[in-house]
Amino acid sequence: MSTNTCTECKGSGKYLGFRGYREDCRTCNGKGTIAVCEIREEIERHMARAFFASAWADYSERVGPHYPMACEIMDEMGDEIDPAAVKAATELADALEKRHDGAPLAQIYRDAVALAGDSGDRDKSPEMFGHYAAMGAMGHGVSLHDAFGRTAAEFVGTHDCYMEFGMYDLDGKKYPIPENLDD
Repeated sequence: MSTNTCTECKGSGKYLGFRGYREDCRTCNGKGTIAVCEIREEIERHMARAFFASAWADYSERVGPHYPMACEIMDEMGDEIDPAAVKAATELADALEKRHDGAPLAQIYRDAVALAGDSGDRDKSPEMFGHYAAMGAMGHGVSLHDAFGRTAAEFVGTHDCYMEFGMYDLDGKKYPIPENLDD
């Protein structure tokens, strides 16, 4: 995946505003832009991390290694993401674009940010959008509703894109499930 690099300042790419197929860079006050495909990649990357974190936590709790419930799963699971979680993220991104009549995921994100205003309790970044969209799609107790507010969450519509993803979806060679797990 490419990094979110501004055409002007070569910065890490904080987003300022949407302009067609490019996003204005907040780091250099909109002098440069970041490609929309890179925004989708960032959103998908964090969707995949959320899918994987959910499945990995379930696997770790039920199979091992067992981590204390108070640990931060995202810190403990490491950087390698199971390919099935990446596939689930792409499927969710595609489903959201289809739900919005083919609008690019970057535009859906930008519209959600505009609708959110001061609502929600998280930074309105592509990272948080991807994470909470995936959590909502899996039916977890947290979703875009918490992070971006009710209006933005209803607009995005992850509730219409429900997806199950758990430890049984992970690579069975790397994450083997014991036959007697539920005994």
